[in-house]
Amino acid sequence: MIKVYGLKNCDSCRQARRYLDQHQVEYQFVDLRAQPPQPGQVRAWLAILGEQRLLNRRSTTWRGLDDSLKLPPGELTVQHLMALISKHPELVKRPLFVDGARMLTGFEAQALGQWLGAGEHADD
Repeated sequence: MIKVYGLKNCDSCRQARRYLDQHQVEYQFVDLRAQPPQPGQVRAWLAILGEQRLLNRRSTTWRGLDDSLKLPPGELTVQHLMALISKHPELVKRPLFVDGARMLTGFEAQALGQWLGAGEHADD
């Protein structure tokens, strides 16, 4: 079953959930605030997606962090990223779709449709 990580009040997450519901895709939604990811989970996401695709540097949470924590891309260690995302789960690009080792961040209907193998629904 696909897991969708996000925030219940996030517009992109709501659109993604609506898309999945309309296309009758079975999924489990995980609210990152209610269930923050564990460091090992963040490590697995980083191994597959990398820092650039996982970390949302445009979020208000990122902008509100102390400047000493906001190192340029590639300069954050895996341990630092794991601790940062575990403490501030809002830093994950949302929504995050996880199906085993396959992952996708962000919501675009066409990209999600292709990722799901449901390209015929991408224009809906």
